Amino acid sequence: MADKYEKTGEMKTQNLRTILLTICCLSYLLVGAAIFSALEFDYDQEMRENMRRIHGKLTRKYNISKEDVKEWLKYLDNKANIDADLYQWSFAGSVYFATTVITTIGKQKLSTSLASTDLNPR
Repeated sequence: MADKYEKTGEMKTQNLRTILLTICCLSYLLVGAAIFSALEFDYDQEMRENMRRIHGKLTRKYNISKEDVKEWLKYLDNKANIDADLYQWSFAGSVYFATTVITTIGKQKLSTSLASTDLNPR
């Protein structure tokens, strides 16, 4: 009977650890995303405004028609996805970046240690 209660206590401890680790990872993602967004969003907006200014300047200077501009922008959009609806450093973009950071850090060390592990005991 005591054995059953010990296992239940161990399961509760393990579940608590899992929940706390999940909360820590999610908190890290949200804080990291907020930091990335705060650091990069203004620059991203500045670059977009600069592109709009250049666009206006070139269309006036070379007398490019709106149809030609639309065709060229459509080409560029298809080619490089320049005019995406999701800003790179929006909060959602920052969450994606933070997730990428979390999932790739330490991968090299893990793969190196696995590669050096001898799976054939002698």
